[in-house]
Amino acid sequence: TELVELSGRIPGYWYTYKTGDELTISVWAKGNRPGLVMRLSDICLEGFPKEFTLTTEWQRYEVTAKVTRDRRYPGLSFNLMSKGTAWLDMFEVTCVRPPQPPSSK
Repeated sequence: TELVELSGRIPGYWYTYKTGDELTISVWAKGNRPGLVMRLSDICLEGFPKEFTLTTEWQRYEVTAKVTRDRRYPGLSFNLMSKGTAWLDMFEVTCVRPPQPPSSK
């Protein structure tokens, strides 16, 4: 496992968003000091950005959100809101509900 020092923006991951997808995003994280705030941002996810207050112990952070528009290159990013160091591990994005096809009535 490689540790990443979070001093700004981490590049996005590869996933093609489809309007109506429901995604669960999770990551294990900790900070070098209590109270360090990590922001998870993406302009294509409903209700984002989300902020999490990190502890100095490993903890799993998770959020589920709906995709609001199609996008070939998502812009998911992690940002620290103050000076510090964070460690991230086991970053995961899961499509928990793909968009439903229109009903044929």
